[in-house]
This record gives sequence, C-alpha cells and structure tokens, in this order.
Amino acid sequence: MKRMANTAAKSQRGRDRETDVRDALEHAGWKAFRTASGPVDVVALCTEGATHPVYGTPHFGPFWSPLLIQVKSTRKSPYERFGPSDRQDLISTAKSIRAEAWLVWWPPAKKPQWIAVHEWPGAKNEAT
Repeated sequence: MKRMANTAAKSQRGRDRETDVRDALEHAGWKAFRTASGPVDVVALCTEGATHPVYGTPHFGPFWSPLLIQVKSTRKSPYERFGPSDRQDLISTAKSIRAEAWLVWWPPAKKPQWIAVHEWPGAKNEAT
C-alpha cells in the first residue's frame, strides 16, 4: 500500500511541476498549455514582448518557434524516465511543426533546469 501512495505522490509532483512550468512561461509573456498525453507536457507559444525562458531576451520580432516541453521531476537524472524513444518522439514532433524541443528537469527541492535538445544523450545531430 505504501508503494501505491508513493507512486501517486510522484505523479502529483510531476503534474505540479508541469503546471509550475506553464505558469512561469505565462508570467514571462508566453501562451502556455499543459497537455494531457503524448510526448509533450507543455506547449508554449510566443507573444509580442515575451521573455525567452532560458536566454532571458525579450521578443520583438515576427515570431519565435513554439516550445514543446517535456517536464521531469525525477531525483537521479533528467533521463531516468525519459529514454531514447521518448526523446526521439519529442524531437520528431517538434521537427514536424518547426518547434523547439526542450526538457525541463526539476528534481525535488531543487531549481528547474532547462536542457536544450542538443544536450540530450544521443541527440547531437537531432537539434531542432
């Protein structure tokens, strides 16, 4: 019974982190949406004057690419539950709509880390 409660708590933490990422993007001026399924947890669309979540630069041009974000709250590693096939699914989805793929790793009691696709294991030549 304890294992089931632990799994439920981890799932809730994951959903909370996804919501926190969405809220942070909205605070930075993006239109962001938490998804219910698939390889993407959060979709973010740029608005005029939005600030890039990683680079901190404001947007005042035609557009930035949409962001497709996978959020992980695992303790050990950002890739602990984000294996090669999951990474490839996100990369393929992003490429198909000319979006940027990102991983946000937000382990318990730590700050979030935005990890660009070119930093993912095995994704050196897959950057979007």
